[in-house]
Amino acid sequence: MDSSSKIRADMRIIALLFSLICSATLMHAQKSGFDVNVVLHSKSSVGVEVFLDNTDQSFLSDTKGKIQVRNIEEGGHILTVFAEGYQSKSLEVNASDGLPFPVYKVELVKISYDLKEIEVVNENRSSLGMTHLKYIEVDGLYAAKKNEIILPDEMSVNKSTNNSRQIFSKVAGVNIQETDAGGLQMGIGARGLDPKRTTNFNTRQDGYDISADALGYPESYYTPAIEAVEKIELVRGAASLQYGTQFGGLLNFKMKRGNADKPLEIISRQTIGSYNYLGSFNSIGGSAGEWNYYGYFLHKEGSGWRPNTEFINNGFYAQIGRKLGSKWSVDLAFTHNYYNTQQAGGLTDRQFEVDPSVSLRDRNWFQVNWNVASATINGQLSKNLTINSKTFVLSSSRAALGFLGSIARTDTGGARDLILGEFNNIGNETRLIQRYNIKGNPGAILIGSRLYQGDTRNRQGKAGGDDNPNYSFLHPEVLEGSDFRFPSQNVALFTEVLIPLSSCWFLTPGARFEHITTQSDGYYTEQNRHPLTGELLSQNSYNASTQRERNIILMGMGVAWRCRGDIELYANASENYRAMNFSDIYVSNPNIVIAPNMQDEKGYTVDLGAKGKFFREVVSFDASVFLMQYRNRIGESLTTIENEEGVSRIVNYRDNIADARFIGVEVVEEIDFTQWLSPDATWRLTWFNNIALVDARYENAEVEEFNGNRVENVPVFNYKTGVNFKKGRFASGVQFTWIGDQYTDASNAEYFPDATVGVIPSYQVLDASMSYSWKRIKLEGSLNNISDQIYFTRRATGYPGPGIIPAQRRMMFMTLQVRI
Repeated sequence: MDSSSKIRADMRIIALLFSLICSATLMHAQKSGFDVNVVLHSKSSVGVEVFLDNTDQSFLSDTKGKIQVRNIEEGGHILTVFAEGYQSKSLEVNASDGLPFPVYKVELVKISYDLKEIEVVNENRSSLGMTHLKYIEVDGLYAAKKNEIILPDEMSVNKSTNNSRQIFSKVAGVNIQETDAGGLQMGIGARGLDPKRTTNFNTRQDGYDISADALGYPESYYTPAIEAVEKIELVRGAASLQYGTQFGGLLNFKMKRGNADKPLEIISRQTIGSYNYLGSFNSIGGSAGEWNYYGYFLHKEGSGWRPNTEFINNGFYAQIGRKLGSKWSVDLAFTHNYYNTQQAGGLTDRQFEVDPSVSLRDRNWFQVNWNVASATINGQLSKNLTINSKTFVLSSSRAALGFLGSIARTDTGGARDLILGEFNNIGNETRLIQRYNIKGNPGAILIGSRLYQGDTRNRQGKAGGDDNPNYSFLHPEVLEGSDFRFPSQNVALFTEVLIPLSSCWFLTPGARFEHITTQSDGYYTEQNRHPLTGELLSQNSYNASTQRERNIILMGMGVAWRCRGDIELYANASENYRAMNFSDIYVSNPNIVIAPNMQDEKGYTVDLGAKGKFFREVVSFDASVFLMQYRNRIGESLTTIENEEGVSRIVNYRDNIADARFIGVEVVEEIDFTQWLSPDATWRLTWFNNIALVDARYENAEVEEFNGNRVENVPVFNYKTGVNFKKGRFASGVQFTWIGDQYTDASNAEYFPDATVGVIPSYQVLDASMSYSWKRIKLEGSLNNISDQIYFTRRATGYPGPGIIPAQRRMMFMTLQVRI
């Protein structure tokens, strides 16, 4: 199909979509309903919410405590009335289509307890540390999408070091890269996508961007402190319609808020661990009237098990929110995170086999200074129409300093390479959600927009030849490497509709229009060196500038079946898109060569799944199959090139390799033995299994040898299993991880002398954590990599290598928490 035919086809689909929206809006003519008058003891009846029949339908009270429930199915219903700080109450009601509507009076009693004596001894049995997004949330629609919510505080995991292996243990198909001992950078990928700095996820905090540049450089150098995270939301490929162009989907860290029942609450967590690890996390929060506030300060320092791995990390977060009456609220937040870490460098395969603890680089450093501010407004424009608007500003930098030559070459001293990136972005996302009912079944229309402007400056040149972390160029006016600015602009309009076809079936069509402009302007220097001696043969500088504009339309459709409260079936298909990274345009790195005419990546994702509980809620499960199709996938392969002097060498060449097809099966199940054997017991024992099988292959490659090859960074087999036990104040968990082997380039090379490509062998890791609570004190302990396995999860082409980056060996951590 030519481009004009495709545009006409897309326009027809858009016309059909908006016809569906209009039809859905006009269809809700059913007028059955009733009224509820709510009385709260010791407080005005503002902010009361009622939930209907265990569905996503909810209704808010007016200033007098009156709730009008309309447009629902005639007949009997179960209504649950909820208000913060009060005991909820359920009652049977009857909806009538005759006037006057029935009126029900409900009195809620305030929860009272002695803060000095209260102890939490039995957490919510239903969540098991994992749950799912509702069909309609404050800031989005999530019906018919594969999604998960992680609740870190309900899991026995190592929170101080942001241990991804434990935190994401119940999320299917997650592959993890380990780079440091302190959890400074989180590297996760899913469904075969590269986990490097979580670059294939649309990574956010409270719904706003925190990556370096969402369009041109979506790497995440900042990881929110898990000790301050209330929940982690993941939405797979279908998230592209509401959140933008990423194949991996949405990864959103929802931060904690101040205690709603106390004006002041202080939590102090002090952690010590192996290899001189020290972590201090201190938070303060509370509520006073219409105000809510929360903040923390953290400090971490220590090292890994190899020499030259010392790090220091300081960060703070401050949030303040205020309710403006019963319908509006505003929330302001600021995040700062700084860390400086020495990097031990990579190893060749032989060096790793002989002594993986050795470090051949003692002058390599990495520094991050991350700052993000946000303002969020939530409002109720009418009874069923809400608005959510987030504005964010990011002003951050990262600097990589050291000797970038092949790990097979000795660092003999002299000037080091310095790569300095500065990121200044501003954006806004606004969403309108109109709720409606068709014969008592909930529906919603979401319409949203995104405005974004990014400005990245990336400089590369020579720095001092000492071994200190001095991030200053020797010749800042004329750099030996390059100096580029990468401005980018993005305007997006998107819509998605939840259409209830019946009480069981739901349809979710959606569309997104993107206008993207990316630019580059600067100069670069090319150096030709002898492949064996490293001798400089020639050097030339070139000015370069580019500008690209794209108009992109993404379409999607989903369907969900939920006729029983404990089982749901879903299917969806959505288009995806991913712009070239700035690092795909130019970088001076002797270990990699960039192709001059790369193109953006496009494709689509298809999901078919089921989730829920069965056998008297003993077994919880989430099972799915997926197909992800990539066009023009960017990757790396070993290629022979010849320079201007006629010298040939084998290099790691980055280009649009081919199309790629990913097919996978993902199954997560958990058995609650307590629910099975003794539902009323105070103890709790659960066992989970998490398996993902993924076949990812290249196809339609210009280089015939690549066709049928496995896609890099994709383990065919990914398995995690674990047992969790809780009784009273005691909780513990043991987890086993088994990851299959994976290649690191499109040629599926088994070995290369500089170790930048090759096989990542299969590995198995065992972790355990436990905790004990007593009144205001909690003691936690973690033992990671119990069997002291020696393995690696990454071959780096640049920092923190190049070469093999060994993972962490056995480490122990102890945390003392005091709540005041």
